[in-house]
Amino acid sequence: MQDSLHLDRIEQLPNFLQGGAGGANILPASKACYYYEGALIKQALAQANGRVTHAASLLGMSYQALCYIIESRHKDLLKERSPVRRRRSRKSPLENRMKNRLRHFGEATRNRF
Repeated sequence: MQDSLHLDRIEQLPNFLQGGAGGANILPASKACYYYEGALIKQALAQANGRVTHAASLLGMSYQALCYIIESRHKDLLKERSPVRRRRSRKSPLENRMKNRLRHFGEATRNRF
């Protein structure tokens, strides 16, 4: 697998970004950057099999930044990425202590809390 991405040839860009004869179909710079960014992210996600962390390293950015870009500017690419897996939340030490007290002392302690 390659360590970087390349979209350096105009043939790799979508047709509407390539421009027509005499530059008649050229988009404004902001829109062209938006589509170019989307094409790069899509290629990175395809190369990384949808893994955002690996795609972000291919693009030279943090995975948090890539997730933000996908969720805010390129919502169409959400289906390209692997599903978000949330970690199980851990209980605070106070909750654990109270649970252990209830287990150890029984119902009599429950009414005190």
